[in-house]
Amino acid sequence: MALDILDPKDDYIFKRIFGQDEVIFIDFVNSIFKDKNLPTVRSVTFINSEIPKDIEDGKTARLDVRAILDDGSHINIEIQVDSQKHFIKRSTLYWSRMYSEQLKEGQKYHQLTRCVCINVLAFNLFPDQKYHHVVGGLEIDTHEWIIPEFEIHFIELKKLPGKVYTQMTHLEKWITFLQTPEEYVLEKLSLNEPIISKAKDTLYYVSQDRVDRQIYNARLKFQLDYNSKVYDSLEEGIIKGKAEGLAKGLAKGNAEGLVKGKAEGLAKGKAEGLAKGKAEGIQEGKIAVAKNLKSKGVSLEVISESTGLSIKEIKKI
Repeated sequence: MALDILDPKDDYIFKRIFGQDEVIFIDFVNSIFKDKNLPTVRSVTFINSEIPKDIEDGKTARLDVRAILDDGSHINIEIQVDSQKHFIKRSTLYWSRMYSEQLKEGQKYHQLTRCVCINVLAFNLFPDQKYHHVVGGLEIDTHEWIIPEFEIHFIELKKLPGKVYTQMTHLEKWITFLQTPEEYVLEKLSLNEPIISKAKDTLYYVSQDRVDRQIYNARLKFQLDYNSKVYDSLEEGIIKGKAEGLAKGLAKGNAEGLVKGKAEGLAKGKAEGLAKGKAEGIQEGKIAVAKNLKSKGVSLEVISESTGLSIKEIKKI
């Protein structure tokens, strides 16, 4: 019977695997550092290895892994499943807080040490096909790393290229562990990899543990409910926005129509009035001429030819 394996991308499960076992943590972090030819880790001290007591209600927001490395560097590992538009800014803010929190009252700037943020992402953040980006404090012209204390890694799980297990780098094996937690895949990854095998056994254990599964399900339910509320609010906003937009559009259209209609009506009335006035003026002129000719004894036929009036109209004058 196949194992019902929990998703290691869930931040609670991730913390249970990577945030409580120093050996697994060091192996994972070193695979990331080696990928960019950075100094590796020999030992680590966890800062927040405990699981919060209120975790079972599923409402705890963040379960990052915080630690201090053997060289004094501070490190924070976060796994993020849901896509966030401004995640780079968010990560930079978290790094700045971690950096500034080092100094206590009375301490000096030279006591500040390197801070590293590692973001493991289940979504694509950058437009290229690289799955590992590292951002540091570089001089723009020389590209020299002049602020070694500033270091942020982005691991994009979905961008891992398809490879056979024997051709994978150590980091690629860890990415596959997180991205494809299937029993067959995990067993393949564990061959000749004792630390990944240890992580696999931890994942198997928490997947079958009643308390761990209860916490996992509670957090999953909370996240699904939260996402549903966000979606419903967004949908309501779209419907409301469409209705308000339609109402405003009709009101504006009616107003513009009245203005335009009034202007066109005035123009048309003015033109028709002028035409009518002109015609009436011409008719009155003809009648005046006819009266004058008629008073002088000119024949009706001659008057008609001269004015264009009919003999019947002339007789009525």
